[in-house]
Amino acid sequence: MKVAAITILAALELVALVVIAKLWRTSSRTSLASRLCWSAVLLVPILGLMLYGLITEEPPEKPGWTDENNQGWGD
Repeated sequence: MKVAAITILAALELVALVVIAKLWRTSSRTSLASRLCWSAVLLVPILGLMLYGLITEEPPEKPGWTDENNQGWGD
């Protein structure tokens, strides 16, 4: 991934974590079920990206492999 995309994703994840922290810290009038649902909704993208990053890996470099029209791995 490019640096800009990683920076944007990190900023969005930080916002989600701040919202979750505020939800659990200050909202005593919100029901437990509502807090759990919102926490799950906000955490799914974060955990999904982390899992995707752990599972995927780039293929090894193959000398002499031509990449026609930039359809393969790489920039």
